[in-house]
Amino acid sequence: MQHSNKELWAAFFTILFVSLIYLFAMSHVGGIPEASGLFGHGIGIIGFILMLMTEILYSWRKRSRSARWG
Repeated sequence: MQHSNKELWAAFFTILFVSLIYLFAMSHVGGIPEASGLFGHGIGIIGFILMLMTEILYSWRKRSRSARWG
């Protein structure tokens, strides 16, 4: 059975998109953004949400018997 690579390509382009946004923001600010600033807090909150989603979705997929994704 041949598996589709759609998920891998979606993950690759998401990582690329987020990296480009970060590099653009870094060049616009003139260096690495401070953690105490609005941009640094935003990155931290987004990262926390992504890690939480990853943990929840992984656990959900492992417990689901009929899941054909992941």
